[in-house]
Amino acid sequence: MKSPNEIQRRHLRIGTSSGMETGITRKAQSNRWHTLLAASLVVAYEDEHDLYVSTRRSENLYRAGVTTRLTQWLDSCVENDLLVTQSPTSKAEGRLALGAILTYYLAQTAAA
Repeated sequence: MKSPNEIQRRHLRIGTSSGMETGITRKAQSNRWHTLLAASLVVAYEDEHDLYVSTRRSENLYRAGVTTRLTQWLDSCVENDLLVTQSPTSKAEGRLALGAILTYYLAQTAAA
């Protein structure tokens, strides 16, 4: 079984190829948030849980110390079928299930 760090690095490659890449000037800072997002997706897969987005308000995210770009990254994951939302707006809000592409990829990584 691959180490959690290897799984996270592989998921980061999926995310960046799906349009989650950030600007050069914030690359180091954003890398931290990409790593945390990737880790949360891996944990959700391993524990067989969905993710839950309780707020999309930038002010709330900022006050909590979370990057305000998080909603854009999650929306990008939804648009690229990495995450599945039950929201009628097709945005990353509420309960988010791992999509078939991400589930297949994580299953292959865990089995290798």
